[in-house]
Amino acid sequence: MVAAWLLGAVILEKHFTHDTSLPGNDHYHAMTVDDVRSFRKEIARISPLMGERAKQPIPSEEIARHNARRSIVVARDLPAGHHISESDITYKRPGTGISPLSWDDVIGMVTNRALAADDVLQWADLTNA
Repeated sequence: MVAAWLLGAVILEKHFTHDTSLPGNDHYHAMTVDDVRSFRKEIARISPLMGERAKQPIPSEEIARHNARRSIVVARDLPAGHHISESDITYKRPGTGISPLSWDDVIGMVTNRALAADDVLQWADLTNA
């Protein structure tokens, strides 16, 4: 059960008995009061070692993370009113603009202003066609 909890289970179902020597199919493998106490004690011991379930970068990682990410950038000079095509954009570091995950959303949009090659694309630079 500890392994299930470590892997993220939030509901654990287990038979319970006051005496594992009682007759019947369930008593011999059921948890006792002592087993429940032991389980809770083990979880309390392990919990601080596991940290937060939702992993977040620590402050010292933010700069590297920011610089390692990529943004969509303009591949060549584009005039205002230009419909973006795949050949108009690429992606480069740093990750201060639109994420490459939005590549398909950017294709077909229209530039609000003239953009120079290597400009990091921002949503404010674009409108829907």
